[in-house]
Amino acid sequence: NSSGRSPRITGYTARNGLSVVIRDMSRLSAVVDAVTGAGANRLNGISFRVEDPEPLLDEARAEAAQAAAARAALYAEALGVSLGPLLQLTEGGGAVRPQPMMMRSEAAFVAASMPVAQGETTLSARVTLVYAIGG
Repeated sequence: NSSGRSPRITGYTARNGLSVVIRDMSRLSAVVDAVTGAGANRLNGISFRVEDPEPLLDEARAEAAQAAAARAALYAEALGVSLGPLLQLTEGGGAVRPQPMMMRSEAAFVAASMPVAQGETTLSARVTLVYAIGG
């Protein structure tokens, strides 16, 4: 440096991250208590998700396709036309949106046991059907 003195360390910040997967929700509070008891003073991003969403997404896809076909039939009837063959099916959506829990600071960990409310995860499917129209 320009003053000729050696740099001096006046402090430091250390961070360490850890991800934990808990499958038994009844143990969540105990795990959070253990983590905070071991010295963790900040939790970021507690979230809930479906471990294997594909079977549920397939169910949502089937329901979306049935609802779209029923709506197409309703419109065709209202317009006095008949539905021809299905020309195109496109899928959109399918998002898995975990609902995160709020971050908690050290002051929030003073309680003897950390209560954690269960969240919810939304699975959705969207389809667009294009039919030919008959007269």
